[in-house]
Amino acid sequence: MRNVGQMKKRLWQVAAGMSLAVAAMSMVGCASMEERALINDAIVAGAGFEVEYTAPMDGRVYYYDQTSKRILITKSLRQGEKFEIVTGPGEPQLQSILGAKARDARMLLYFRPEAYSPNYSSQLGSQGSSY
Repeated sequence: MRNVGQMKKRLWQVAAGMSLAVAAMSMVGCASMEERALINDAIVAGAGFEVEYTAPMDGRVYYYDQTSKRILITKSLRQGEKFEIVTGPGEPQLQSILGAKARDARMLLYFRPEAYSPNYSSQLGSQGSSY
């Protein structure tokens, strides 16, 4: 029985992934599939040019500029591992990526758990918040 449940879950994941891929291919000029999945499947874990976050479980963080709709950094984290960034609109690397838009950037840090769980937002506790 346990294997049947795992197979159903895996089939659902494959079907959901295929649906997302088809939807993304049909949307010309919209955000990338990764960005759309990020917004739907992750929680905002921080905001601004100085962010520190400790992963409550294994997962991935995405440092994202909401203004340009670009993911600037992705990093896998293990439970308890810390992600920290200190930057600013005048930072040369940020300027080279975003250009003049760097001063208008609205930086968000998203966290997406590695293993899907319908209740993962409640497992995150006070770590996840809305900005």
